[in-house]
Amino acid sequence: PYRSLTRWTNCNGKQLCGTCIVDVENGLNLCSMKSMDEASTLRDNPDSYRLSCVTDVYGDITVKVQGPVGADQWTR
Repeated sequence: PYRSLTRWTNCNGKQLCGTCIVDVENGLNLCSMKSMDEASTLRDNPDSYRLSCVTDVYGDITVKVQGPVGADQWTR
């Protein structure tokens, strides 16, 4: 789900950049819990937003990719 150049400039799953954000529309309860690092990176976004690079899924869920994110996500 990377946007443009972030395909090459992302943090490689270290939960720092927020370039892989997805919005879990259905099935949030079937996802792993947020780590403290993920929660910090996503702090200015809705609770349903997750980092796809570190989210484990335990069933069928529906996600929206490339939704709007807070402007500070691009400065980390």
